[in-house]
Amino acid sequence: MGKITYVTCAYCGRTVPRDKAVPITKTPSWLAGIDRSQMDSLLFVGVTREKMYVCISCAKHRGISFGPWRRKIVEHDRSELERRRKKALGRRKRGRPAKT
Repeated sequence: MGKITYVTCAYCGRTVPRDKAVPITKTPSWLAGIDRSQMDSLLFVGVTREKMYVCISCAKHRGISFGPWRRKIVEHDRSELERRRKKALGRRKRGRPAKT
């Protein structure tokens, strides 16, 4: 593994581990009145969406949906556990002597 990176919540300023923070992307407010075709050309020019992180309590308080984010985390954990389980089974098969 590696060191845990910490991020600051965009709303309350709390420092939280990056894997526990909910990532959200925010577009500049002046882009709200522009239609889709003009927005695509502006994004190509260099108007970027800002990526921010929000702690769980602020996400709940502000009604930010973090269900898809949570499902992605759970799926990643599940696949990691399955990978480790298969690796351990493969190790046991090779190390076990054959019965005669």
